[in-house]
Formats: sequence, C-alpha cells, structure tokens
Amino acid sequence: MTLDILIATYGNQGIIRVSQMTLPPIPGVRYIVSWQIPRGEVPGQIPDSLKRKDIDIYSHFSTGVSRNRNFALSKATANYCLISDDDLIYTEESIRHLFDIFKDNPSVDIFAFKAECQMERNMPSYSFDLRHPPRFYWPLEFEIAFNLESIRHHKVRFNELFGRNAPILQSGEIAVFLHQAFKRNMTGRYFPLSLCSHPNPTTMEHMALNEGVIMAHGASIALIHPVTWFPRIIVNAYRRSRHLDTSFPQMLKLMLKGCIYRYRHISSDGSERR
Repeated sequence: MTLDILIATYGNQGIIRVSQMTLPPIPGVRYIVSWQIPRGEVPGQIPDSLKRKDIDIYSHFSTGVSRNRNFALSKATANYCLISDDDLIYTEESIRHLFDIFKDNPSVDIFAFKAECQMERNMPSYSFDLRHPPRFYWPLEFEIAFNLESIRHHKVRFNELFGRNAPILQSGEIAVFLHQAFKRNMTGRYFPLSLCSHPNPTTMEHMALNEGVIMAHGASIALIHPVTWFPRIIVNAYRRSRHLDTSFPQMLKLMLKGCIYRYRHISSDGSERR
C-alpha cells in the first residue's frame, strides 16, 4: 500500500514554507509538491532540505489553488492520496495510522480526519458517514484523503471556479469536491484521528470578510442544498453577520450573488458548466 501526500504551494515564499514542514521519511510515502508560480515571478532555488528521493517537486505557471491541487493530483500514482498545504506539521505516528485506517476500510473512497488548528470547530470524537455529517461539522482541505483509483474512475476533481485566486469564489473548494464525489455515489467516512497540526490561521479565518469568500459560501449552499437554499442563506447570513460584527443586508446580498453565480456557471453535480 502506498500514499502520495499532495502539497500545494504558491510562489517562492511557498517553496520556502514547504522546506520548513515536518515531512517524515516513511516507506511507501511520497511527497508531491505542486509549486505554482505566478506570472512575472522567476522561480527561486529549491531548498536543500527538499532534495530527497521521497519528495518530487513539479513547478508550473498558473493561478488558483484548485488548479494547483488538480495539477498535483495529475502527478499522483499511489493507492491513496492525502491533500496537504505548505504549512502543516506531520508526525510519523499519525501518517502510519493512516495506513491502518486505509487497510481496515477498503470500501471507503474518501476519508476525513482532523487537524489541530487555532479556530474552534465541532470535531466529533466518533466515526461517521461523511454523507450524513453531524450538525456544524465541516472539514478543511488538508483533512481529506482518498482512494486514487476511485477518484479517477468517478472523474472527480477540484472545481477551479472555487478557492483562493479563483476568478470570483475565494473558498469552498473542498465542500464542492465532496459534493461532486457523493453525487457520483462514492463513499466517505470521518475518523477522529489527529492527523497534523496547523499553527497558522486558515484562509477562512483571515479572509472571513472577503467578498469572494462570502459569495463562495452562498454558492456552495445553493449547490449542496438545491431545495432549501433560500432559508439557509438567510440563516447563514444572519449568523455570519453577528459573528463577524458586520452588516446583515450586505452579507445577505453577497451570499445571494454567490447563489446566482452558482446557477449560471456550476452544474448540479459540482462541475463547471460547459
């Protein structure tokens, strides 16, 4: 059994952050670094700490974190893949536990774990079906692993209209990824394994008031809840405005703009309209 850990990073500062990660060498584990280089930036030198046989670095000129993750996915060859960012801390013990979970759950296509983060979230201490999560649960990108053969067979990929540096919608890529997978009858399960630690604020924390993040939240609600999206938008806009101490009408307006964008550009299964 093999595992590819797909690390998405951006720019020269990103590759330096990757060099500061804890990436324990483990038999059967390969680290794939998708190094996205913005236009106009000259690629820097690869740090010596990343010049290892178990680390493969692929550079490419593009923008958008979802495009970056799709590029990393295109380089994967292992039985299983783990989505990763460039500022995480792994331990050998936690990664080895992944293999045990993969082995004990051969019928599961998508796995969710938990990361130790600064923000407060509802992270259950029990396992459950990801298709029917408990209230207020939502995963981060780097808490998701999957069976590579299943993902490719069902043609699931990240929607490049969502995520940091996308044209409009600046978050929501993992929610749409999971929606697409479950619409195609894939299985998923959460396991209460502490997979890694994330010492820095997440995008959701430091971009909470960003218009693209708010619109993405509205778009993902309209996608995942096509029947009840309108009352959900109102409730979510109210809660977010209270939590962020900002204008409810403005929050609602932006979330509704996200809904309109979803119906114009995104199919019901989470893929882009062609």
